[in-house]
Amino acid sequence: MIIQIFKPVLVNKWVDIDLDDEALHFNKDLEYQIEIKGKSFANAITVERDNLWFFYSDVKNNQNNGIKNVQYQSKREFESKCLVTRIQCRMRNP
Repeated sequence: MIIQIFKPVLVNKWVDIDLDDEALHFNKDLEYQIEIKGKSFANAITVERDNLWFFYSDVKNNQNNGIKNVQYQSKREFESKCLVTRIQCRMRNP
């Protein structure tokens, strides 16, 4: 007799958040990724209630490289000029 026990596999999908919601704060218990100009993704390195901090590198303008943040009230941009096209979140892996 063979008995097999399967452990459930948690599927952890990325979920888009509403960039126009100025009241939605970030959740430190979630993992975030930021899509910039529809061309690249940056993973948040620090998540605070009011800010997502991430490293940004611009090949065309090296003076713009460094650690940047997106604030919860203005999720569509950082440094008043760089376009954020999407922010996604998911549960952190245990």
